[in-house]
Amino acid sequence: DPVSGGDLAVLVRTHREARLMQEELRRLQVACVYYSQESVFAGDEAGQMYRVLAALTEVADEAMVCDALVTDLFGFTGDSLHAARSDRKEWAAIVEELQGYHSTWLGAGLTAMFHALLVRRGIVGRLLAAGGGERKLTNYLHLLELLQDASAGCRADDLVRWLGQQIHRPAPETSSQQLRLESDENLVKIVTIHRAKGMEYPIVFLPFLWGVRQIQPDEIFAFHDQHTFQLQVDIGSAREENHRRAEQERLAEDLRLLYVALTRARHCCYLAWGRINFMEKSALAWLLHRADGDVVPADALTDEKIGNDIQKLNDGEELVHFVPMPAAGEAGDSEEFRPPPPPAALTFSGRIDTGWSISSYSRLASSAVPGPVPPPAPERAEATEMSVFTFPRGPEAGNCLHGLLETLDFSAIPGGQAANLIPERLRTAGINERWAPVVAAWLEQIVETRLMADSELRLKQLPGRDRLTEMGFYFPVDNLQMPVFNGILAEYGFEPVVAGSSLLNGLITGYIDLVFRAGSRFYIIDYKSNHLGSGYPAYTPGPLREAMRAHRYDLQYLLYTVALHRYLGRRLSGYDYARHFGGVMYLFLRGMHPDLGPGCGIWHERPDQVLVARLDDCFGRPEGRR
Repeated sequence: DPVSGGDLAVLVRTHREARLMQEELRRLQVACVYYSQESVFAGDEAGQMYRVLAALTEVADEAMVCDALVTDLFGFTGDSLHAARSDRKEWAAIVEELQGYHSTWLGAGLTAMFHALLVRRGIVGRLLAAGGGERKLTNYLHLLELLQDASAGCRADDLVRWLGQQIHRPAPETSSQQLRLESDENLVKIVTIHRAKGMEYPIVFLPFLWGVRQIQPDEIFAFHDQHTFQLQVDIGSAREENHRRAEQERLAEDLRLLYVALTRARHCCYLAWGRINFMEKSALAWLLHRADGDVVPADALTDEKIGNDIQKLNDGEELVHFVPMPAAGEAGDSEEFRPPPPPAALTFSGRIDTGWSISSYSRLASSAVPGPVPPPAPERAEATEMSVFTFPRGPEAGNCLHGLLETLDFSAIPGGQAANLIPERLRTAGINERWAPVVAAWLEQIVETRLMADSELRLKQLPGRDRLTEMGFYFPVDNLQMPVFNGILAEYGFEPVVAGSSLLNGLITGYIDLVFRAGSRFYIIDYKSNHLGSGYPAYTPGPLREAMRAHRYDLQYLLYTVALHRYLGRRLSGYDYARHFGGVMYLFLRGMHPDLGPGCGIWHERPDQVLVARLDDCFGRPEGRR
């Protein structure tokens, strides 16, 4: 097949280099796309969307309406806006149109309103007919999706305020905010080397490998102590050793990035190289042009020397072809260039064990026989008050709550740390900061709730030294016979797992939200933000039992129990399951309240000791276990 734009990738180090390549390719009318991690809220479209939505909430404000009309969405020019304002009949029609959009927004939602605007104003065709229109349209639709997600429980003016906050404090590290590609099917891709990690492209161009950002002795720089590996910051000590160490670390990082860049091509990689100012400080010069351990200075490198050093890479077969750069104005095609024949591929004669795999609770649960789905709890009509039951649902909201509980000191809730962290976590999750007081009170309820019927223990009482947050684990699985495993589950009333193979080898992996010690016993906690209903009765033992089975949390806590059982068996002298393991607690956060105690929102289970031992044996007992 002929080479198309979609086969080509240009890898760069910085956003400045990316913009430079993008501008030059567009000047040459080469269609290209820049893969960036910028936030959609940092773009011009976000500001224009804000002006339109703000005007729809204040249609009587003529200045705000004018501001909205000159956006890309309405497309008015200065002349057409002046003409509209001079014609009372036309202006009244425009105001009536905007009032209609506002009514649709309040009645049918933001998405319905925006689609009506797209159709009536012919926005799609108008944008696509202009340069960069596909990028703009993609951004508008992306913004619409984020606004729709944030609109739950929000009034129109609250949503406009939220959008303004995102524009002033965009979070490009949040995946949901990162710019989406408009269409990259046949476009030359411009990608930063950092983002290209793990990717592969048919043909790669590396135009800036000679570039380097040296660390200057008179600037503030960081390095690591060569003995303790602690991070050090030099703010002007003038110590040559510090600067030398920082330059070594800079070169090491450049070498790592060079490796990434040179290994992204599937078929062919082009790079520009030659005598360029400061190129002797680059990672590629360090690899190609060293003599007696030092890089040869750029002014001592002739074209012949550069060619010879590159030719040394062709040891045994021609892997690298050296072509002089054509002078400015010459034809791009060099008659001297004759692509070398592709290297012969080696024949793989080994054997790959496809029966070995890494499994987890979620993977096993996806193939498990599902438990009965609990019936939805009756909802209260028009429940618009802000409470734990109306708090946004979904993975972003769940991650927000998990992050708070993993980070905060339970004994300091409520307090300054929580007051500062809660709004930040809400912003990152794309949730309106108006929820901050609700979340603060909610967290206080959670840490003040008794965890067990026969104990006064609360999360608030757990010191940091007795907590192990986000405990990751891997434990080996050696010839796990799935019929035997399912037979053990059935004996104890658990649903079976339907695996793709009757034999499982490899590793079981997972992360336990919290392991804590109380007295001589260790406990497992898993946080669940599931919405089971809009009242505390939906979080009593009966509904919790159904939720545990429906989502296969029973399988999850058995795996977690085996993992902690093995961990304690290796680490705790004289470990005994009966004396040292206190059980598993699933905290359904929406149902926890100090007045209701452990009978609401908390599922506490201590798997039978014989069951845990049999599962441990079934997985294959690792060496070194007590």
